[in-house]
Amino acid sequence: MSRCASCDKPISVAEAFRQVELGDEIFLICCPMCLSALEAGDLQRQMMPRSGSVAGVDLAVEYRPAMRVGGDYALVKQRGDDELYLVVADVSGHGLKPSLLVSRLSALVENLAEAGTHVTAIAESLNDEVFSNFRSEHLYLTLFAASLSAASRTITYCNCGHPAPLLWSRSEAEVRRLDAHHLPVGLFESKTFGKPVGRKVTFRPGDRLAVFTDGLTELELEDGSELGESGLIDLLEQRRDSSPSTAGRHVFERLHELSRGGAQDDLLLICCDFS
Repeated sequence: MSRCASCDKPISVAEAFRQVELGDEIFLICCPMCLSALEAGDLQRQMMPRSGSVAGVDLAVEYRPAMRVGGDYALVKQRGDDELYLVVADVSGHGLKPSLLVSRLSALVENLAEAGTHVTAIAESLNDEVFSNFRSEHLYLTLFAASLSAASRTITYCNCGHPAPLLWSRSEAEVRRLDAHHLPVGLFESKTFGKPVGRKVTFRPGDRLAVFTDGLTELELEDGSELGESGLIDLLEQRRDSSPSTAGRHVFERLHELSRGGAQDDLLLICCDFS
């Protein structure tokens, strides 16, 4: 007995609504709704940033949705010669509804970054959009929005309820947490949400930034415990002197082993090395 590639329902080949080939794999689909979800998930994965070098930053992106569609979102957007926007969000829940919200927000975030909008204003705009249009669906999101400047070697950021990204200092051999300082996005109207706090930190050549969603730190391991922030730090430390792509692959390979391949939430990790 196989399973539907979208909803995980047990299904045989004879019972399948359709067989879909994506890449080198063939998936069984149980119904038209699940077919739409699978196609949406494929589009969503194509929307994720690509690994590579952008504006003096060497990026590696690792993403695994819990289902064929997910609620994790990321944008990497170069503006000018030396400015880079990095936005990561995690929509509450799993499946089709969060993925639809991700699709709705992607164009808005892209336009705000293109216009050079301050990261705190990006958070305010997203809060207005989510609260106005999705509060009846009880959807909200955590958000980390940052502007990275190669010229000034600074990261200007705001964190709205998101797991704290980790900044490794090569020269000082320490890890700095870019903590959350504001409410999650979409829970409250603008008056209550208020203006997020903007923070600024500096980086040096050789430093590394790791941004992730809580699917990583809350991943249940084989022994029943969660990986936690300390566990993620340990995994990243094991490949601190490797490229960001090697470090990201190592984390996901080890998580697959430690959890026997099972994940209840979307997994997203972006590693950035500064030159």
